[in-house]
Amino acid sequence: MLLTELELREDSCKFITDLVGNENRVMLNSMKKLGFKSSDLITFYKMINK
Repeated sequence: MLLTELELREDSCKFITDLVGNENRVMLNSMKKLGFKSSDLITFYKMINK
């Protein structure tokens, strides 16, 4: 519902990105059902232990 509302409100928005880990199958399937396409983006991150 949030993504649908965003699309309706943002007239100047050309695209929406969402970073989803390969292991998060539920979110990956949800994004596909919403019409999102996968890209070749690779995101790196480092956990900081304090």
